[in-house]
Amino acid sequence: MKRMMAAVMLVCLLSIQGCQREQENQESVQIVSENFSDNEWHPAAGGQEKKEAEEDCQEILENIRPIFENSERGLASNSVITDETAEEMLDKMEESGCAAYFSRICNGVRNYRQMQKFLKQSRKGEKGEILLYELCEDGGIGRNKFVFDGQEMMVIYTRTTWNDDSPVLHETESYTVKEWEYTKKGWFCYEFCVPEPPELSERINADRMVRVKPLKQQYLETASRYLYPVGYQKNNLICSNWDSEHLEDLDYRGMYECFYFMKNQEQCRASQYPDGIPGEEFESLLQEYLPVTTEQIRRYVEFDEKKQVYIWKGIGGRDYTPTAFGSSIPEITDMKENEDGTTAITVDAVCRRTGNDCVITHVLTVRFDGAGRVKYLGNQVLGDGLEQIPAYQYRR
Repeated sequence: MKRMMAAVMLVCLLSIQGCQREQENQESVQIVSENFSDNEWHPAAGGQEKKEAEEDCQEILENIRPIFENSERGLASNSVITDETAEEMLDKMEESGCAAYFSRICNGVRNYRQMQKFLKQSRKGEKGEILLYELCEDGGIGRNKFVFDGQEMMVIYTRTTWNDDSPVLHETESYTVKEWEYTKKGWFCYEFCVPEPPELSERINADRMVRVKPLKQQYLETASRYLYPVGYQKNNLICSNWDSEHLEDLDYRGMYECFYFMKNQEQCRASQYPDGIPGEEFESLLQEYLPVTTEQIRRYVEFDEKKQVYIWKGIGGRDYTPTAFGSSIPEITDMKENEDGTTAITVDAVCRRTGNDCVITHVLTVRFDGAGRVKYLGNQVLGDGLEQIPAYQYRR
């Protein structure tokens, strides 16, 4: 019973922290703990450790409280802080010497050299410990204390949230890390020891990933503006092969929804178009972002000549089965300006749900107009990448 209760507690921790871990590459070293006993993971930390964790979290929360209270969402129930508020909080935490990162954006750890040093020393078998703070989307803090004893790594975790104007500290728990690695790209990937079937009816996702080494600011800003809104689900703009001469396989209805959000900063809803999307509206938006003609669009997308509308509906459960790959994050690894003025952007799809920092690599060709606008001109998935991901699901 105690073990089962601990399993439930672990599920909660895994849900809070988010899905993170990564695949091994040429210069990464995977560390696998050995000599596991039946007590592989522990539902609660000892008194002194708990007291220390709570004091640390209390100090951090009091330090960032003024920023949180004055933020856009403030102390509202179920609030989600903005990226700008998160940056202010991280600045404050960085000033105090903390190694910290924001859970929503994979942009590296503030004071990352502390974490990097710990991981490299642990890889050599040297004992050590490090505190890594996670700034959560609700403005709370997750305190991770990683301890390496020369053979095994433990994580002592404390979660804090806000309740009205008071910080709330939750139970401090500790877990054994089954295996871990620090990759060439700068990702720290680790997996918890967890009960498995038949002890539990379903397997717990115990994989975690944290980007330790910061990305280039230009790469992050470009991805945030032009790649994150596109992503790898509900449209196939960056997970298929196409160019200006081969546009027939693009999911235009899916991309209309994506471009609508990029242009208007709000979701496109089926209720807006009960009879379909007016032809000119549909065509002009797609042509703003793609090198496609009206004739081509009408050839590739169902068009009602009588009503002069494109048949469209929002995606639903019958149209789309969620996949781990669909949740991947596009991470830019290189940008190169071509002689014709276009830009070739090399991108790795990072899937935190499966712990893979490079599910596929693709080269996206775009043209920036200098005023913040972009036109997507082609995408090429390298190698056998298309064989490594699920076939794209077109909406019905």
